[in-house]
Amino acid sequence: RLQVDSPLVGVRVGLPAPLGKTSTDAVPFRFQLGLGSGDQLGRVQYGSRLSGGLVWSGGRLDRALMRLDSTTAAWPERSGLEVEGRMAHLDVGEWQPVVAHFQRVGNPTVTAGSETPTPDLTRLDLDVQELLAGGWRLRNAHLGLTRSPSVWQMALDSDELAATAKIPDDSGRAISLGFSRLQWPLPLATSRAAASGGPSPASGLGNRAFVINGEGLRLTAWPGLGAMNVKANVQPLPAGVRVEDIALHGPLMDFHGTVDWQWRGGASTRVQGRAESTDITGLFSAFGVTPPLVSRQATCDLDLGWQGAPDRAAFSLLDGHINLGLEQGRLLNVSAGASASRIFGWFSLANLQRRLKGDFADVTRRGLAFDSISLEGPLEGGVMAPADVQLKGPTMQAKGQGRLDIGRRKVDQQYVVTMPVTSAVPLAAVMMAGPVIGGAVAAAQMAFDKQIGKATELHYRVSGDWENPQVERLSGHDTPPPAPQVPAPAPAGTRKGAGVNVAKKEAPGA
Repeated sequence: RLQVDSPLVGVRVGLPAPLGKTSTDAVPFRFQLGLGSGDQLGRVQYGSRLSGGLVWSGGRLDRALMRLDSTTAAWPERSGLEVEGRMAHLDVGEWQPVVAHFQRVGNPTVTAGSETPTPDLTRLDLDVQELLAGGWRLRNAHLGLTRSPSVWQMALDSDELAATAKIPDDSGRAISLGFSRLQWPLPLATSRAAASGGPSPASGLGNRAFVINGEGLRLTAWPGLGAMNVKANVQPLPAGVRVEDIALHGPLMDFHGTVDWQWRGGASTRVQGRAESTDITGLFSAFGVTPPLVSRQATCDLDLGWQGAPDRAAFSLLDGHINLGLEQGRLLNVSAGASASRIFGWFSLANLQRRLKGDFADVTRRGLAFDSISLEGPLEGGVMAPADVQLKGPTMQAKGQGRLDIGRRKVDQQYVVTMPVTSAVPLAAVMMAGPVIGGAVAAAQMAFDKQIGKATELHYRVSGDWENPQVERLSGHDTPPPAPQVPAPAPAGTRKGAGVNVAKKEAPGA
């Protein structure tokens, strides 16, 4: 039996924490080895930092089990190096050279078929209070690595992330990454890196492609979006990384597209794709905005870019183009001034007197129904100019053009609002003058569509804060062109009879 004891004063251990030490530090060290034929068992104790069980076979170290933060030893049954235990801090980048030393596959310093003095790393099982990897910081992490033929299998569980990965030895094959929980963005390793924009958290990707298939993605900035499922392919580029074939599915929205992230020579991000939602009200609420409308279907085709990493997006930085479409919904909280053009569609005998006095409060509370709304335009610095808006509804149509400042939430638009007479006037006309007038107006609408359209046009300017904009009728449009003439109501006392007789005579022609 051989036993060596030493305080290791004068010996420098060039390993990362917690195993590294300077030459002046004293750390109790003991090495024991059984001598004789067959397998020899050994043990190493390095203060309370590490305890190891070693097995020599055929004159070489065949297997070892190293326990961190432990004073108890155990011996493995299979060939290879196994590491387990606890660490307060682990920087994966600092340990990569050490891991490569114990890993034949992919180690350029070891030629095929050569003997190495140490066994290959086959298992890693660690509990780490703070794990630094690829520029990110994870808390209370459990890291597991196991070796299979030609592939590493990894499992990671932390406060922010629960993921698995398969890492083939062949660098030409993609890494398969899955997760069941991900809080994005992950915390950066240092505040300095976040402030300077580098080194990029994605710098740890190297030149390997990734295939991602995960569940439970939650965005820290918008927790109301809920947990989402993600599929994507990550391809390395000379100056960054490209995420292709993104399929993002959540309870409030879906997204399909690509993301380009450049971080060499200045960080920048570009997103292209289509977002869809069947719960636009919930989507607005998730982004912290009071829902201005409801819609059965919302679609947005976008091509947006900004300076910085993907998690550094801000409305005031956006450049690109947006094409937004909404179907079958209602604008909420529309002001009386903006909705005056649609009041005719809500006339009834019970509230006609209120309408004539200008009281439309109940109408504005219900909002403005629409069949479709579209918004399209270029973006520069968060400002859309020109911003083209079109609204089509059962009681009105509107076209607008002007400026939308998304970053500052300001609007300056001019609108032309058109009331289709066939949907707006007949109900009022029937109540006031009988069915003949309603039928005549409908006929006139078909015969003189353009003229009536001009007669029912209203011009507005909408400006200011878009949550409480100022709506004003533009001067020069207060008096619309005269409408085509329609038959006047019969004098009082004869209206009922005349109306019946005329209706009978002209019904076939109408």
